[in-house]
Amino acid sequence: MPGLRGKGCLAVAAVLAFLALTVSSAGAARSAGPLLSETILTPATGATVTKKVTWTVQVSGAAATRVEFAVDGKLSSRQSPSSKVTGVRTYGSVLDTRKLKDGPHRLKVTTYGKGLSPVATEATVTVDNVPDATPEPPHQVAIPEIGGDALVGRTLTSSPGEWSGSQPMAFSYLWLRCNPDCAQIDGVDGPSYTVTGDDAGSTLRSRVTATNASGSASEASAPTAVVPGPTPEVAPPHQVSIPVISGDALVGRTLSSSPGEWSGSQPMSFTFRWLRCHADCVQVGEGPSYAVSAEDVGSTIRSRVTATNAAGSASESSAPTAVVPGSEPPAATPPHLVSIPVVSGDALVGRTLTSSTGVWSGTEPMTFTYVWLR
Repeated sequence: MPGLRGKGCLAVAAVLAFLALTVSSAGAARSAGPLLSETILTPATGATVTKKVTWTVQVSGAAATRVEFAVDGKLSSRQSPSSKVTGVRTYGSVLDTRKLKDGPHRLKVTTYGKGLSPVATEATVTVDNVPDATPEPPHQVAIPEIGGDALVGRTLTSSPGEWSGSQPMAFSYLWLRCNPDCAQIDGVDGPSYTVTGDDAGSTLRSRVTATNASGSASEASAPTAVVPGPTPEVAPPHQVSIPVISGDALVGRTLSSSPGEWSGSQPMSFTFRWLRCHADCVQVGEGPSYAVSAEDVGSTIRSRVTATNAAGSASESSAPTAVVPGSEPPAATPPHLVSIPVVSGDALVGRTLTSSTGVWSGTEPMTFTYVWLR
């Protein structure tokens, strides 16, 4: 039995040794791949920096998928290198210290790899931007921008854009009409411009010149949209002559109304209403014609026309008909002037004038004669 116990112990020891070897091999397999490491090359910790500084980091080991450069915890720039490049390589960015306050700042570079923990390196530098001994001429940073609608009668305003260079700096403006070549618009030299009819079919641009003690530089804005032609004025309907009713105001007869004459922008549409008046008027029908009924006896009939176009609408009534009689035919009524005759044509020697009859009420039929007066 002692011999058996000894053999059992040896077997257990062998199994434990095998398991330890297996775990060790698996761990070694997991750590066998290359890892990431990085070192900030420039600027060095403790350095004093001014203006624009080249910021570089050396990365070694596995392939990097992203390199981020941050200043005081805020992302400054990001690079996405090829995921196939391994070994030792250098990535860089530009640090513009003129955007930072003078004093200490913390720079941090973080490198990321697929399936790997990111690595980060920090450096502390001091920013000390001493004023330039030599003035710098203007240099365009952002182009001028035009605000406003490019429509005839509207006013456009141009910003100066953004410029670097020594201060003080002054700006002057020109305005250009482009179709497709650009030409300066005479007499306009300020930051604002009122679009005119001459600009229709063209685009507009501003051109800004920045000037300081060291020189000057110019830059144009992007073009506006093409200026459309002026919108034609639309005039609402205006009555020139009233509607006219034709037909006999007798029970069973049909009356018709003309729309009258109207000035105003076309197209123009007309609607008709018929009114029974005695002494107040009430609507009794719609449309350009109306059949007289027994209910109209003892009343007059009028049409009311409404003219409508894109600018609005207006209404006008005809003159009243004669009183609609009962079953007995009415006595004849003499002619009664509703609207005066109208002379058309040019009153020039050798030209011919023509007269309308005017509009008359009274018993039909009715004939007309004409006399001309000097």
